[in-house]
Amino acid sequence: MKWFKKERENDPSVEVVAQRIASKILKVQRRLADNLNTKAKDIPKKKLAIMLGFIALAFGGYSLWLILSLFR
Repeated sequence: MKWFKKERENDPSVEVVAQRIASKILKVQRRLADNLNTKAKDIPKKKLAIMLGFIALAFGGYSLWLILSLFR
């Protein structure tokens, strides 16, 4: 049922621009990930696990607080 939808033509220039934007975003994302991986390589795994636990507790506590604040 295409009552209210317009038929759109695929413009090749739009596809080219979208591809360029996507490649730039992926390039920045890869560079950031590589940078973070080199920094995290030197941190011991036990310390990383403890940091992950604290972050999970913090976000879990905040989420629980938000849910409980709805019932006040």
